[in-house]
Amino acid sequence: MTDAIRDAADARRLPSNKTLLRRPVVLQRTGLRSTALDDAIGRGEFPSPIAITDSGRAVAWLEGEVDAWLAARLAKRDEQLIAQAGNLQRRKS
Repeated sequence: MTDAIRDAADARRLPSNKTLLRRPVVLQRTGLRSTALDDAIGRGEFPSPIAITDSGRAVAWLEGEVDAWLAARLAKRDEQLIAQAGNLQRRKS
């Protein structure tokens, strides 16, 4: 391992969950189509992939980041459901 690689590795420690997910797994977990995934990345709404080869052709996502995105989507849905339930309660009163 060269000093530059070792220094880069020391500078950027991966989170404890460092499992990498390739595109087919990310698409399956999120339910997104490939184009929708690319659009969400471009808008900054989905985590950017990590280049796992020097050419950048092979990419992957950290499982923890994908899971966090899914959890945020779930929380947003739950907030909307709570707000809708509150609106229904006010109408009945």
